[in-house]
Amino acid sequence: MTQTPVCYGYQGKGNVGDNLMFLLNTAGFDAVYVKKGRRVRPGDIELGTLAYLWKSVVADQLIFSGGNIFNVDRPRSVVKIVGFYLLVHLRRLTGKTTSFRSIGVNKNTPPFVRSIAIRTILAASHAHLRETSITSTALWQRSADRHHRVEFAPDIVFTGDLDAVDQINGYRDAAPPGDSHAVYFPSIVARREAAQQAAAEPEDIALPDDITTVYVIVQAVEDADIAPAFLAGKDVVHVHSGVDTIDRILDHVLTARLVVTERYHGAILAKRFGIPMITSNYSEKLRDIEMIAP
Repeated sequence: MTQTPVCYGYQGKGNVGDNLMFLLNTAGFDAVYVKKGRRVRPGDIELGTLAYLWKSVVADQLIFSGGNIFNVDRPRSVVKIVGFYLLVHLRRLTGKTTSFRSIGVNKNTPPFVRSIAIRTILAASHAHLRETSITSTALWQRSADRHHRVEFAPDIVFTGDLDAVDQINGYRDAAPPGDSHAVYFPSIVARREAAQQAAAEPEDIALPDDITTVYVIVQAVEDADIAPAFLAGKDVVHVHSGVDTIDRILDHVLTARLVVTERYHGAILAKRFGIPMITSNYSEKLRDIEMIAP
């Protein structure tokens, strides 16, 4: 019987993309241990800080779910990065499984942090990297020489648990053939940043006539006020992101005919599961999305 793993991630903080990635990364488990206040699925078990840290050391399986965990955006990040390094190496020495799933590393990662990141990832049992910044030849060569259990998949969008991915792909294949909805991920933040940078407006977007319903995934309250022209004449259903709606949102995405997104994770999900996608020009991440495609 599979023991309950510990999961570290950015889920449960209000970001719909992080919550969706968490669901996919943990789809093969009935429950996982999470830090208090970070529960996304009803069956997951919340732990206080000390209990959570202890479980992270002794649990048979530890999953790092999504996010750019090696960012250095504030002083405490260095402590966090060094902590990751020590924790993952301790777990390797004690024969426990550690997985990095859909982990990204920013392109401007400093050399010192880059070195720690490489050594941390190399000590993991499984690593599925999302961005190309520190992968490349160095990781491939060192993974082959240093630790035979490492299974790298650089330059891909997302893999996650293979059994869970097979289940999800089967779920998509079983979607009703007459289902004709699209999913739209608006972002008021991306639009504001684009306006400040005087970024070019995205090209006109037109949805096929046979797509009759569009589910608009609302993360920030102001996202609900975004009403682009391509929504005209469609049945628009706003779904506000939350613990009680996240499963429904994932269901809408996985059965969608089309994803229109101003959010990075919307593009990640669409690319991973082969859903036709239209991205806006508002986000720099989306303009560079082809760089991290499989």
